[in-house]
This record gives sequence, C-alpha cells and structure tokens, in this order.
Amino acid sequence: MIGEHAPQVAGDAADVVTRLELEAARTAPLQPGALEFLDEALARSARVFVVTNNDPGVVAAVLDRHVPGLTARLHGVHGRTAGRTDDLKPAPDLLLRALAQVPVQLPSVFLGDSVTDVLAGAAAGVPVVGVAQDAQRRADLLAAGARAVVADLGELLHTPGAGPA
Repeated sequence: MIGEHAPQVAGDAADVVTRLELEAARTAPLQPGALEFLDEALARSARVFVVTNNDPGVVAAVLDRHVPGLTARLHGVHGRTAGRTDDLKPAPDLLLRALAQVPVQLPSVFLGDSVTDVLAGAAAGVPVVGVAQDAQRRADLLAAGARAVVADLGELLHTPGAGPA
C-alpha cells in the first residue's frame, strides 16, 4: 500500500485519486434498480448507509446527479479516510463505522458488488447480498461467501418476504 511504501506521496496520490473519482462520478451509471431500491428502503424507514472505498464526496456526486438531495436522506456515507488505507475494504472498518450508527441491534445486510465487499461483510459479521450482472462476477461473489446474488437491486423489492424492512 502506498501509505506504507511511499508515505511521502500518499497525500498527493489520494488527491489525484479523489479528483479522478469525482470526474468519473459525472457520468457513472447507477446499479440497475438502485434508485427504486433506495426510494423504497427510505420510504420504509430503513437505515441506509453507503460504505465505499471511494472518497465520500463521490457518493453525493453520483446519487444527487440522479436525484437531487438523495444523499441527504441517507443515514450516512462511510468512505475512504484522508491519509489512511488500512481501513479500506476488505477490512471491515468502514462497515463497522456504519453499523455503530445504528442505535439498536437491528438485522442488517450489506449489498456489495465486489469480493472485497463480501470479505468485509464476513469480517464484520454481516450477511452480504451480491449485486452483479456478469455471470463470472456473480459466481465470484457466491464463492467468496455472498448469501445470494442479484443482477438488479430492484429484484430485492419483488422477492416475496424480501426487500428493505
């Protein structure tokens, strides 16, 4: 990791990465069904957090581009901490920060699209539902320990007994 091997350039590198992330956020697509899922989850008073290895500002840049003010309706965004790399997924730190904001021990699930998401969920003791359209990625998520995988977040709303609660 850059913080360990070249700490003298870590800050500059992080600034470059953040700038590139924010630039990409201007055109980044959302996961299929994401807006429908978020709207329904928030309407049901679910506590919704976003956990990302990106700079937290990227979440607002993407979500609010599609629905102005959507990020403000979330319960929190936990992303890359300036000057640190040790808390990035697959480490559970960011996910544990989100879980610490839940006032009581509510059932939780982590939705993730990468193997590092599945590993972070396992390390935090939270079941993971994978999200991937690509067949190989779906297989990789299941092999890493995802409880299930959906191609579209909207599928979670249309499964009997499933969906945000």
